[in-house]
Amino acid sequence: MILQAQTSAAIGVGDLIAAIPRFQLDYKSFSKLRELVLHKSLPLAGNSRFASHLALYFPEVAEQIEEGDFGILHLEVGALKLATRNAIGCHDWDYVRKHFSFAARMLENAGAELRDALHVSYLGNLFYGETSLDYAKARILLPKPLAIALEKVERHYEELYPGSLKLNERL
Repeated sequence: MILQAQTSAAIGVGDLIAAIPRFQLDYKSFSKLRELVLHKSLPLAGNSRFASHLALYFPEVAEQIEEGDFGILHLEVGALKLATRNAIGCHDWDYVRKHFSFAARMLENAGAELRDALHVSYLGNLFYGETSLDYAKARILLPKPLAIALEKVERHYEELYPGSLKLNERL
């Protein structure tokens, strides 16, 4: 009101209203995001939380995590895996790159629990047994730290289940 009263003499009220950018705040989404950020998850590197980072960078992914799954790091990481799988299926390579970049940043500062979750619940579950051209292209997009981590995961799976990767390659 004060701004309108002070400026209405210099410019028309209609001009002022037209100059204000139009947007509508979705309070429901905002409160969900705030709830996600405040929710405690397992530590990233002492004090950070994976779900909090996910909510800040990919709120559309974080809102897919059911309330009862918060605090279970492998399920939180699994939400990112499902979103990445969907992006690969839709050939949204920019979004896939963003997911990979996010996962690589998380891996850089990861504690043992998060490193394990990213290796197993993200990379292992995303790529294990996948031999389609879409997944071959996705592998090419992996940043070096994730490519190295995936190689370790696949080597571990091969030790546990000899011949399983070769069988999947033939399918």
